[in-house]
Amino acid sequence: MTEIKKIIINIRNDKFQFKITETDGTTAEHEYVIDEKMSVAANLREVFREQSYMKAAKTTPDGIPCIHAVLNVSTPVVLIPIEENFDPEISYNIAITGCKYDEKCVKEIPLLDATAIFPLNKDLKMVVEDNCSEIEISNNIIQVWQTLYKNYYKGTQDRNLFVYFYNDVMNICYFEQHRFRYANSFKMKNTDDMLYYILYVWKQLGMNKDTDILSLCGEIPGEMHEKLSKFIEEVRECVL
Repeated sequence: MTEIKKIIINIRNDKFQFKITETDGTTAEHEYVIDEKMSVAANLREVFREQSYMKAAKTTPDGIPCIHAVLNVSTPVVLIPIEENFDPEISYNIAITGCKYDEKCVKEIPLLDATAIFPLNKDLKMVVEDNCSEIEISNNIIQVWQTLYKNYYKGTQDRNLFVYFYNDVMNICYFEQHRFRYANSFKMKNTDDMLYYILYVWKQLGMNKDTDILSLCGEIPGEMHEKLSKFIEEVRECVL
């Protein structure tokens, strides 16, 4: 019986991040800088074909694919209450434009009583399917939401606004009564713009600058903590 190895593929704007778990439990991590002249899918196909760590991982000596792959993308997510019926294609395209020809993936988040819909490039998925025996599709932000909820929110009475920075995107979320009250993302690089949107959301949610908490995590831009501390008393940094 062929033993299955596991590989996590994180898709970023400028590179791929790979975490390969061998059958004996050991792990190895690798990065690959994306060639902007080629599509993301073509870049990933090149990795499977040319990089020694991927060629060694993906098949048995007789050439049989033996990888369980987790393809972890960072595309925009639409959230829907878990009890609602919906059509993924229609629901997503109404909320977010520009992904009409992508496959819409659906993933339930029982912990937060929500269902996530997010797009996946069909060519990218095909490359993984061609090289792996099993494939699981996920989204980077889903794991982040669950970690923030379990480790920092915990259903307490503290009002805590979370901001996660990753891949040139700023994700803001707020939990209330064991589910989402607010979740949105903003693609931006300018820290002053980020500051404006964080404070705007803070005000819209009726947060108190003297008693409520602002938690930052991920790839926090330089001086962001210091700038926010001028307006909000309790600014913390979370470890994911």
